[in-house]
Amino acid sequence: MPESHSRRHVRAIALESENRLKAASWAIICLAGMAILGACQPAPPAVMPPEGSIYFPQTGHSVRGPFRAYFQAHGGTESFGYPITEEFLRHGLVVQYFEKARMEYHPENPPRYRVQLGLLGETLGRREPPIPPHRAPPAFDPSRRYYPQTGHTLTRPFLAYYDAQGGLDRFGYPLSEPYRLHGALIQDFQRARMISRDGEIQIADWGRILLGPHSSIQDRYPGAHHGPRGLANRATGQRGNGAATSPLVRRCPVDSFPC
Repeated sequence: MPESHSRRHVRAIALESENRLKAASWAIICLAGMAILGACQPAPPAVMPPEGSIYFPQTGHSVRGPFRAYFQAHGGTESFGYPITEEFLRHGLVVQYFEKARMEYHPENPPRYRVQLGLLGETLGRREPPIPPHRAPPAFDPSRRYYPQTGHTLTRPFLAYYDAQGGLDRFGYPLSEPYRLHGALIQDFQRARMISRDGEIQIADWGRILLGPHSSIQDRYPGAHHGPRGLANRATGQRGNGAATSPLVRRCPVDSFPC
């Protein structure tokens, strides 16, 4: 018996409804899949480093501008460690702390000397009394060098490392004679401490010492965050406890360096 027109019309409506339901179901499945895939993608960093900088996820800080050029030209992380702050204004100078040093920008100096390293050894009180004059080596002795500016000498194993890694600009003058501490041979300089152990020379983390949890610098210069903990507060310029940033500290704009 031939199918009536009304029955064919009802079947067409039912088929169209079924197709729409299938299309809606596929759309829901696709959206759910996209949401799952999106959740698996790594989240973008909370704070993007400035253009032209080097970002170090180990500490959550960047190096840029003149500090970046100096960092790359003078040994990088081996010499300075990782950055533990962004650059900030301290006593009228743009500075940045690294694990092993503090860089300072002196715009009044000739270009070669505009980036200098802070005298952390002097700040930490590592200067020892000078040796007696009769103990000073002769000027022609190639194995031992005397610095009358501080009254101390430089000899093996630190002398060769000193000359090869930047000399006076990197380390400053010696503040002590070599001495033993915890089985290692140590000598303190104006800008660094050298540690010789098992034939290898390393640089102490004086930057971290100055920015430790009990450091007065943290209180006077709260912009000097020394780890990823400071990331959340970079944009607001506030300390973790919500206090406003000290007027002595001014963050550098991301599009200009120095401040």
